[in-house]
Amino acid sequence: MGVLFALSAVVAVAAPDEQVGSEKQATVIVRFAQPERFTDVGDRDVPSPRVRDLYLDELRKHVERRAAPRLAGSITLTVTVTDVDMAGAFELWRRQAVDVRVVREVYPPRINLRFVLADASGVTLREGSRDLRDPAFLLRPIPYPRDPLRFEKALLDEWIDQEFGTAAKASG
Repeated sequence: MGVLFALSAVVAVAAPDEQVGSEKQATVIVRFAQPERFTDVGDRDVPSPRVRDLYLDELRKHVERRAAPRLAGSITLTVTVTDVDMAGAFELWRRQAVDVRVVREVYPPRINLRFVLADASGVTLREGSRDLRDPAFLLRPIPYPRDPLRFEKALLDEWIDQEFGTAAKASG
């Protein structure tokens, strides 16, 4: 199915009454393309669609919160996530712990995505595809220590910081 995931959302960063003066706020759109085919999103070896949707919704909100402040007011960022492979794996040979995610350096987090950064008139300023990986994920401090998506959020944080740091603010 080529249908985008139902959790796609358009989010204006601030409501009109929260905007400062007449300054328009940036928009971030996050979509998930065929999430039922994603490599690994969930808390079990065979995750439920409900848990997958909850995890993806949390990743969507995270990208919105982190990316929007880095964008100039008239900018729209559209991100389409095409695959997620959470850090760790379920080692099925461990009979006593079948649904325990084992996190080791050989199971790094992985997120594949496409993005388009456009100005207010819809002109594309930047676009691309990224295959995000962090083979050293266990060596870095994690800002979300108790979050089940801590490694994936840190991976997205790094991408957002590198891709949209200060350059995006200057392009609006």
